[in-house]
Amino acid sequence: MAGLSEAYLYLTPYKYLSTGQKFRFELAFAMTREHEKILIDEYSAFLDRDTAKIVSYMFQKFISKSKKRVVIITANDDIEDYILPDTVIRFDDFNRIEIYKKKKDTNSNLFERDFEILKGNYDDLQLLERYHYFGDVKEGTLIRRKAKFYSLYYKKKLMGIAITTSPYTDTVTETDLININDSLRIIYRIILHPKIRGIGGTKLLYNHFLKKEKKLLFIRSAMAVEHPFVSSLGMIENQHVDYENTSGYQNLLKLIDHNSDQKSVFETATNLLGHIMWEEYKGYLNIIGDKSNLTETFFIDVVKNTFNRNKDLQLVLEILKPIVMKEYYYDNRL
Repeated sequence: MAGLSEAYLYLTPYKYLSTGQKFRFELAFAMTREHEKILIDEYSAFLDRDTAKIVSYMFQKFISKSKKRVVIITANDDIEDYILPDTVIRFDDFNRIEIYKKKKDTNSNLFERDFEILKGNYDDLQLLERYHYFGDVKEGTLIRRKAKFYSLYYKKKLMGIAITTSPYTDTVTETDLININDSLRIIYRIILHPKIRGIGGTKLLYNHFLKKEKKLLFIRSAMAVEHPFVSSLGMIENQHVDYENTSGYQNLLKLIDHNSDQKSVFETATNLLGHIMWEEYKGYLNIIGDKSNLTETFFIDVVKNTFNRNKDLQLVLEILKPIVMKEYYYDNRL
Protein backbone atom coordinates (compact mmCIF):
# COMPACT_ATOMS: atom_id res chain seq x y z
CA MET A 1 0.00 0.00 0.00
CA ALA A 2 2.80 2.44 0.86
CA GLY A 3 5.18 1.49 -1.94
CA LEU A 4 7.88 0.13 0.37
CA SER A 5 8.06 -3.35 -1.12
CA GLU A 6 11.77 -3.45 -1.93
CA ALA A 7 13.43 -6.19 0.08
CA TYR A 8 16.32 -4.02 1.31
CA LEU A 9 13.85 -1.59 2.88
CA TYR A 10 12.56 -4.35 5.14
CA LEU A 11 16.03 -4.42 6.70
CA THR A 12 16.55 -0.66 6.88
CA PRO A 13 16.09 0.98 10.31
CA TYR A 14 13.52 3.78 10.36
CA LYS A 15 16.14 6.47 11.07
CA TYR A 16 17.90 5.69 7.79
CA LEU A 17 14.80 6.06 5.64
CA SER A 18 14.41 9.15 3.49
CA THR A 19 11.77 11.74 4.40
CA GLY A 20 9.42 10.38 1.75
CA GLN A 21 9.98 6.80 2.86
CA LYS A 22 9.29 7.78 6.47
CA PHE A 23 6.01 9.35 5.41
CA ARG A 24 4.97 6.19 3.58
CA PHE A 25 5.96 4.04 6.54
CA GLU A 26 3.94 6.22 8.93
CA LEU A 27 0.98 6.10 6.55
CA ALA A 28 1.05 2.29 6.49
CA PHE A 29 1.62 2.11 10.25
CA ALA A 30 -1.37 4.37 10.90
CA MET A 31 -3.57 1.96 8.96
CA THR A 32 -2.59 -0.89 11.29
CA ARG A 33 -3.85 0.97 14.37
CA GLU A 34 -7.32 0.46 15.76
CA HIS A 35 -8.35 4.10 15.32
CA GLU A 36 -11.37 4.47 13.06
CA LYS A 37 -10.83 8.20 12.43
CA ILE A 38 -7.48 9.46 11.16
CA LEU A 39 -6.29 12.98 10.30
CA ILE A 40 -3.27 13.35 8.00
CA ASP A 41 -1.72 16.78 7.59
CA GLU A 42 0.58 17.73 4.69
CA TYR A 43 -0.37 14.54 2.90
CA SER A 44 2.15 13.65 0.14
CA ALA A 45 4.12 16.87 0.68
CA PHE A 46 7.41 14.96 0.76
CA LEU A 47 6.75 12.72 -2.24
CA ASP A 48 7.56 13.30 -5.87
CA ARG A 49 4.39 13.70 -7.87
CA ASP A 50 4.43 10.29 -9.58
CA THR A 51 4.97 8.53 -6.26
CA ALA A 52 2.26 10.65 -4.62
CA LYS A 53 -0.27 9.56 -7.25
CA ILE A 54 0.69 5.89 -6.98
CA VAL A 55 0.60 5.88 -3.17
CA SER A 56 -2.73 7.74 -3.24
CA TYR A 57 -4.25 5.20 -5.60
CA MET A 58 -3.15 2.26 -3.43
CA PHE A 59 -4.17 4.10 -0.25
CA GLN A 60 -7.73 4.67 -1.44
CA LYS A 61 -8.05 0.99 -2.40
CA PHE A 62 -7.09 0.05 1.15
CA ILE A 63 -9.43 2.61 2.76
CA SER A 64 -12.38 1.53 0.60
CA LYS A 65 -12.05 -2.00 2.03
CA SER A 66 -11.69 -0.85 5.63
CA LYS A 67 -14.00 0.83 8.14
CA LYS A 68 -11.70 3.78 8.67
CA ARG A 69 -12.67 7.38 8.04
CA VAL A 70 -9.75 9.53 6.91
CA VAL A 71 -9.34 13.28 6.52
CA ILE A 72 -6.31 14.43 4.57
CA ILE A 73 -5.01 17.99 4.29
CA THR A 74 -2.86 18.80 1.31
CA ALA A 75 -1.83 21.67 -0.94
CA ASN A 76 -1.46 19.29 -3.90
CA ASP A 77 -4.67 18.98 -5.87
CA ASP A 78 -3.10 16.75 -8.53
CA ILE A 79 -3.85 13.68 -6.40
CA GLU A 80 -7.62 14.21 -6.25
CA ASP A 81 -8.45 11.81 -9.09
CA TYR A 82 -6.17 9.16 -7.57
CA ILE A 83 -7.16 9.39 -3.88
CA LEU A 84 -10.87 9.40 -4.86
CA PRO A 85 -12.26 11.22 -1.79
CA ASP A 86 -15.94 11.10 -0.90
CA THR A 87 -16.01 14.82 -0.16
CA VAL A 88 -13.68 17.66 -1.16
CA ILE A 89 -13.38 20.90 0.81
CA ARG A 90 -11.41 23.46 -1.17
CA PHE A 91 -10.10 26.85 0.02
CA ASP A 92 -9.06 29.46 -2.53
CA ASP A 93 -6.66 32.37 -2.08
CA PHE A 94 -9.49 34.57 -0.73
CA ASN A 95 -10.53 32.04 1.94
CA ARG A 96 -13.66 31.17 0.06
CA ILE A 97 -14.82 27.62 0.67
CA GLU A 98 -16.14 25.17 -1.88
CA ILE A 99 -17.56 21.81 -0.79
CA TYR A 100 -18.57 19.10 -3.21
CA LYS A 101 -19.05 15.38 -3.43
CA LYS A 102 -16.57 13.51 -5.59
CA LYS A 103 -18.04 11.20 -8.20
CA LYS A 104 -16.07 7.98 -8.06
CA ASP A 105 -15.20 5.68 -10.92
CA THR A 106 -13.51 2.76 -9.18
CA ASN A 107 -13.33 0.74 -12.42
CA SER A 108 -11.07 3.21 -14.21
CA ASN A 109 -7.29 3.20 -13.92
CA LEU A 110 -5.70 6.53 -14.74
CA PHE A 111 -2.26 4.93 -14.95
CA GLU A 112 -3.15 2.79 -17.96
CA ARG A 113 -2.66 5.66 -20.38
CA ASP A 114 1.00 5.85 -19.35
CA PHE A 115 1.68 2.11 -19.78
CA GLU A 116 3.01 0.46 -22.92
CA ILE A 117 3.95 -3.16 -23.55
CA LEU A 118 6.71 -3.85 -26.08
CA LYS A 119 8.70 -6.87 -27.19
CA GLY A 120 11.43 -7.38 -24.61
CA ASN A 121 14.70 -9.26 -24.36
CA TYR A 122 17.12 -10.87 -21.92
CA ASP A 123 18.83 -7.53 -21.23
CA ASP A 124 15.53 -6.17 -19.89
CA LEU A 125 15.27 -9.18 -17.60
CA GLN A 126 18.76 -8.61 -16.23
CA LEU A 127 17.89 -5.03 -15.32
CA LEU A 128 14.78 -6.10 -13.38
CA GLU A 129 15.82 -9.49 -12.03
CA ARG A 130 17.03 -8.02 -8.73
CA TYR A 131 13.38 -7.36 -7.85
CA HIS A 132 12.40 -11.04 -8.07
CA TYR A 133 12.82 -13.60 -5.29
CA PHE A 134 14.32 -16.06 -7.81
CA GLY A 135 17.28 -14.83 -9.80
CA ASP A 136 20.13 -15.79 -12.09
CA VAL A 137 18.20 -17.53 -14.84
CA LYS A 138 20.52 -18.37 -17.74
CA GLU A 139 19.79 -17.00 -21.20
CA GLY A 140 20.46 -20.42 -22.75
CA THR A 141 17.77 -21.99 -20.58
CA LEU A 142 15.22 -19.47 -21.83
CA ILE A 143 16.27 -19.90 -25.45
CA ARG A 144 15.87 -23.68 -25.25
CA ARG A 145 12.39 -23.21 -23.82
CA LYS A 146 11.39 -20.73 -26.54
CA ALA A 147 10.93 -17.83 -24.17
CA LYS A 148 8.92 -14.76 -25.12
CA PHE A 149 9.68 -11.46 -23.39
CA TYR A 150 7.08 -8.74 -22.78
CA SER A 151 8.53 -5.51 -21.41
CA LEU A 152 6.30 -3.04 -19.57
CA TYR A 153 7.06 0.67 -19.86
CA TYR A 154 5.62 3.38 -17.66
CA LYS A 155 6.05 6.90 -18.99
CA LYS A 156 8.61 5.58 -21.50
CA LYS A 157 10.73 3.95 -18.76
CA LEU A 158 11.26 0.20 -18.42
CA MET A 159 9.37 -0.78 -15.26
CA GLY A 160 8.42 -4.40 -15.66
CA ILE A 161 8.82 -7.60 -17.61
CA ALA A 162 6.95 -10.86 -18.08
CA ILE A 163 8.30 -14.03 -19.63
CA THR A 164 6.49 -17.09 -20.93
CA THR A 165 8.22 -20.36 -21.83
CA SER A 166 7.46 -23.87 -22.94
CA PRO A 167 7.36 -26.43 -20.11
CA TYR A 168 10.12 -28.47 -21.78
CA THR A 169 13.06 -27.65 -24.01
CA ASP A 170 12.77 -27.66 -27.77
CA THR A 171 15.00 -30.75 -27.92
CA VAL A 172 12.49 -33.24 -26.47
CA THR A 173 11.47 -36.04 -28.83
CA GLU A 174 8.79 -37.82 -26.80
CA THR A 175 5.30 -37.32 -28.22
CA ASP A 176 3.74 -36.53 -24.83
CA LEU A 177 6.29 -33.79 -24.09
CA ILE A 178 5.96 -32.30 -27.56
CA ASN A 179 2.17 -32.18 -27.15
CA ILE A 180 2.54 -30.45 -23.78
CA ASN A 181 4.83 -27.84 -25.34
CA ASP A 182 2.33 -27.31 -28.16
CA SER A 183 -0.61 -26.87 -25.78
CA LEU A 184 0.71 -25.01 -22.74
CA ARG A 185 2.79 -21.95 -21.89
CA ILE A 186 4.40 -21.32 -18.52
CA ILE A 187 4.22 -17.80 -17.10
CA TYR A 188 7.83 -18.01 -16.01
CA ARG A 189 8.35 -14.55 -14.57
CA ILE A 190 6.35 -11.44 -13.82
CA ILE A 191 8.58 -8.72 -12.38
CA LEU A 192 7.49 -5.17 -11.62
CA HIS A 193 9.69 -2.39 -10.35
CA PRO A 194 8.64 -1.56 -6.77
CA LYS A 195 7.72 1.99 -7.82
CA ILE A 196 4.73 0.81 -9.89
CA ARG A 197 3.45 -2.16 -7.91
CA GLY A 198 -0.25 -2.05 -7.13
CA ILE A 199 -1.41 0.13 -10.03
CA GLY A 200 -2.45 -2.54 -12.52
CA GLY A 201 0.79 -3.54 -14.26
CA THR A 202 0.35 -7.27 -13.65
CA LYS A 203 -3.20 -7.21 -14.98
CA LEU A 204 -2.08 -5.39 -18.12
CA LEU A 205 0.64 -7.95 -18.78
CA TYR A 206 -1.78 -10.83 -18.19
CA ASN A 207 -4.38 -9.36 -20.56
CA HIS A 208 -1.57 -9.05 -23.10
CA PHE A 209 -0.87 -12.78 -22.68
CA LEU A 210 -4.50 -13.50 -23.45
CA LYS A 211 -4.12 -11.71 -26.78
CA LYS A 212 -0.77 -13.19 -27.75
CA GLU A 213 -0.66 -16.69 -26.23
CA LYS A 214 -3.60 -18.77 -27.47
CA LYS A 215 -2.73 -21.77 -25.33
CA LEU A 216 -3.26 -22.97 -21.79
CA LEU A 217 -1.49 -20.59 -19.42
CA PHE A 218 0.13 -22.01 -16.30
CA ILE A 219 1.86 -20.33 -13.36
CA ARG A 220 3.56 -21.66 -10.25
CA SER A 221 4.19 -18.91 -7.71
CA ALA A 222 5.48 -18.57 -4.15
CA MET A 223 4.17 -15.01 -3.95
CA ALA A 224 0.65 -16.30 -4.62
CA VAL A 225 0.72 -18.09 -1.27
CA GLU A 226 0.67 -14.72 0.51
CA HIS A 227 -0.94 -12.48 -2.09
CA PRO A 228 -4.07 -13.21 -4.19
CA PHE A 229 -2.74 -11.48 -7.31
CA VAL A 230 -3.04 -14.61 -9.49
CA SER A 231 -6.54 -15.64 -8.41
CA SER A 232 -7.69 -12.02 -8.94
CA LEU A 233 -6.80 -12.44 -12.62
CA GLY A 234 -9.39 -15.20 -12.97
CA MET A 235 -6.98 -18.14 -13.15
CA ILE A 236 -8.06 -21.49 -11.71
CA GLU A 237 -6.11 -22.92 -8.78
CA ASN A 238 -4.53 -26.29 -9.44
CA GLN A 239 -3.51 -28.88 -6.84
CA HIS A 240 0.19 -28.38 -6.14
CA VAL A 241 2.13 -31.48 -5.06
CA ASP A 242 3.89 -30.84 -1.75
CA TYR A 243 6.80 -33.26 -1.56
CA GLU A 244 8.42 -31.84 1.58
CA ASN A 245 6.45 -34.24 3.81
CA THR A 246 6.77 -37.28 1.57
CA SER A 247 8.75 -40.32 2.66
CA GLY A 248 11.21 -39.73 -0.20
CA TYR A 249 12.21 -36.29 1.00
CA GLN A 250 12.29 -37.32 4.66
CA ASN A 251 14.56 -40.26 3.80
CA LEU A 252 16.88 -37.87 1.97
CA LEU A 253 17.07 -35.59 5.02
CA LYS A 254 17.92 -38.57 7.24
CA LEU A 255 20.74 -39.62 4.92
CA ILE A 256 22.16 -36.09 4.96
CA ASP A 257 21.85 -35.80 8.77
CA HIS A 258 23.66 -39.12 9.25
CA ASN A 259 26.47 -38.14 6.87
CA SER A 260 25.70 -41.09 4.62
CA ASP A 261 27.96 -41.88 1.70
CA GLN A 262 27.71 -39.73 -1.41
CA LYS A 263 26.42 -42.58 -3.56
CA SER A 264 23.39 -43.20 -1.31
CA VAL A 265 22.54 -39.51 -1.06
CA PHE A 266 22.84 -39.02 -4.81
CA GLU A 267 20.73 -42.10 -5.54
CA THR A 268 17.94 -40.98 -3.21
CA ALA A 269 18.09 -37.35 -4.39
CA THR A 270 17.94 -38.18 -8.10
CA ASN A 271 15.12 -40.68 -7.55
CA LEU A 272 13.16 -37.97 -5.73
CA LEU A 273 13.82 -35.36 -8.42
CA GLY A 274 12.72 -37.82 -11.12
CA HIS A 275 9.54 -38.53 -9.14
CA ILE A 276 8.80 -34.80 -8.86
CA MET A 277 9.29 -34.36 -12.61
CA TRP A 278 6.94 -37.29 -13.24
CA GLU A 279 4.26 -35.73 -11.00
CA GLU A 280 4.71 -32.41 -12.79
CA TYR A 281 4.34 -34.13 -16.17
CA LYS A 282 1.11 -35.84 -15.06
CA GLY A 283 -0.17 -32.50 -13.76
CA TYR A 284 0.38 -30.84 -17.15
CA LEU A 285 -1.43 -33.67 -18.92
CA ASN A 286 -4.33 -33.48 -16.49
CA ILE A 287 -4.77 -29.77 -17.27
CA ILE A 288 -4.52 -30.38 -21.01
CA GLY A 289 -6.83 -33.40 -20.87
CA ASP A 290 -4.46 -36.06 -22.23
CA LYS A 291 -3.41 -39.44 -20.84
CA SER A 292 0.14 -40.17 -19.71
CA ASN A 293 2.34 -42.65 -21.54
CA LEU A 294 5.72 -42.00 -19.90
CA THR A 295 6.66 -43.78 -16.69
CA GLU A 296 8.31 -42.55 -13.51
CA THR A 297 11.38 -44.57 -14.47
CA PHE A 298 11.75 -42.50 -17.65
CA PHE A 299 12.11 -39.28 -15.65
CA ILE A 300 14.44 -40.84 -13.09
CA ASP A 301 16.67 -42.00 -15.95
CA VAL A 302 16.62 -38.49 -17.44
CA VAL A 303 17.82 -37.06 -14.12
CA LYS A 304 20.55 -39.67 -13.66
CA ASN A 305 21.80 -39.08 -17.20
CA THR A 306 21.80 -35.31 -16.69
CA PHE A 307 23.62 -34.98 -13.37
CA ASN A 308 27.01 -36.31 -12.34
CA ARG A 309 27.35 -37.76 -8.85
CA ASN A 310 30.78 -36.28 -8.23
CA LYS A 311 30.10 -32.83 -9.67
CA ASP A 312 26.39 -32.12 -9.31
CA LEU A 313 25.21 -33.49 -5.96
CA GLN A 314 25.01 -30.07 -4.31
CA LEU A 315 23.16 -28.69 -7.34
CA VAL A 316 20.57 -31.48 -7.12
CA LEU A 317 20.13 -30.86 -3.39
CA GLU A 318 19.70 -27.13 -4.08
CA ILE A 319 17.01 -27.87 -6.67
CA LEU A 320 15.20 -30.06 -4.14
CA LYS A 321 14.99 -27.39 -1.44
CA PRO A 322 11.23 -27.14 -0.84
CA ILE A 323 9.47 -23.84 -1.52
CA VAL A 324 5.79 -23.40 -0.71
CA MET A 325 3.98 -22.69 -3.97
CA LYS A 326 0.56 -22.34 -5.48
CA GLU A 327 -0.35 -23.32 -9.03
CA TYR A 328 -2.92 -21.80 -11.36
CA TYR A 329 -3.98 -22.27 -14.97
CA TYR A 330 -6.28 -20.67 -17.52
CA ASP A 331 -7.50 -22.26 -20.77
CA ASN A 332 -6.87 -19.64 -23.44
CA ARG A 333 -7.00 -22.03 -26.40
CA LEU A 334 -9.02 -20.94 -29.40
